[in-house]
Amino acid sequence: MPINQLSINRGEISGLRCLCRRFFHGNGGQDLVEYALLAGVVALGAVAALGAFQKVIAGAWAAISANLSG
Repeated sequence: MPINQLSINRGEISGLRCLCRRFFHGNGGQDLVEYALLAGVVALGAVAALGAFQKVIAGAWAAISANLSG
């Protein structure tokens, strides 16, 4: 359908305005964003901790592997 043949009624426009107003002025999803940020910080901390203990973990894994194989 060509764009010049699209019809938009006033109800659709007012509904879009209402949706935009709720999106920019509402704070209903604020908790979700805060929990997502917290989960991200915890994940970064876990990755940093694994990086710091990389040699210790590799040594333990090698010892376990050696004990299991022989």
